[in-house]
Amino acid sequence: MKLVMSAAPPDPAFHFYYYALENGYYEQEGFKVDVEAIPVETNSLRAVAAGDRDAGNPGTASTLKAIGSGAKLRIAASFWSADYLIMAKQEIPDLKGLEGHTMAVSGVGAAVHTFATLMMQQRGVDPDKVSWVAPGSSAARMQALVGGRTDAAILSSTFTAQAMSSSNRFHVITDSVNDLPNYPWCCEVVSENFATTKPELTQGLVNALSRAVRWMYRNPDDALRISQKLLPDTPSDALAGTIRRLIDKHIVNETGVITPERFNGLAGWMASTNQLPQKVRYEDAVLTQFTDAALKKLGPGVNG
Repeated sequence: MKLVMSAAPPDPAFHFYYYALENGYYEQEGFKVDVEAIPVETNSLRAVAAGDRDAGNPGTASTLKAIGSGAKLRIAASFWSADYLIMAKQEIPDLKGLEGHTMAVSGVGAAVHTFATLMMQQRGVDPDKVSWVAPGSSAARMQALVGGRTDAAILSSTFTAQAMSSSNRFHVITDSVNDLPNYPWCCEVVSENFATTKPELTQGLVNALSRAVRWMYRNPDDALRISQKLLPDTPSDALAGTIRRLIDKHIVNETGVITPERFNGLAGWMASTNQLPQKVRYEDAVLTQFTDAALKKLGPGVNG
C-alpha cells in the first residue's frame, strides 16, 4: 500500500503511522507500506484522488470540498482533533489584533487556513482583514515567523514550543483545544474504487493505525524515541510535550470513529460560510464499516 503523509517533515500528530511501521502492525495486518511525506495536505488529497497513492491523511475540510465537487473519495476513519496554536509577535495582543497583519498558513484553502478562519470568526475577527502567506508545513511556518517574514503563524504544538524557546518575541494568542469545536481535523482518505476493490487493505490500514494510537497511549516514552528519529533536529522536550498533549487532551483518538455530530458540525459550518457548493452528507462521505470492524476486533480503547 502506498501511503501519503500530509506534512513534510511529518508532524508529530501523524507519527503513529510510523509507530505502526516500527511495531510491525501493517505486516501483521497482511500488507507492506510505502510511506511518503509531502509538504501541503491538499497535494496529498490530489495524490489519492489521482490514484498515485492508495491512502492519505489530508485535512477533513479539504476532503469535504473535494467530495462536494464530485471527487470519488471516501473517509475510512478520522483519528484527529486539531492540534493548532496561533502565535504572534508580542505587540499583537489577541486574535482581533491580527487584522491588518500577515499570518502564515500551509496554503490558502487548506485545513490550516480553514481552521484558523473558524477560530477567528468565533472571536468576531474578520479573516479578510488578515494578509495570508503560505510557506507550507509547520516547520516552514515557524521559520517564517521567527525569521520576521510574517507577523503570526498557526503552528502545531511541537513547533510552537520551539518558537517559544527561541525567542521571547512571540506569544500564543489562541489554542485549538480551547477555541475550536471538536471537528475532525484530518481524516484517512481512500478512493471509492480502492475501498470497493481492496476492502481488506482498507480494513488492515484502519486496524494498524488504531493499534498504533493505542500503543502510543500506553508507551509514550517509546513513542518519543521513534519521533526523535523522525525529527532529529527537534528538541526532545518539545517532542515529549507534544506527545503528552496529544494523549492528555485526546487530540489523537484510538478508534478512528468519526461521528455524525462531528462531521455534520464541520460540514454545516463550511456550507454556511460558502466553502462548499452544498452540504456533504455523512452517509455519502464516511465508510463506517471499517472503524466498526476495528472496534469489534480491538475494543473501545482506554478513552472509550
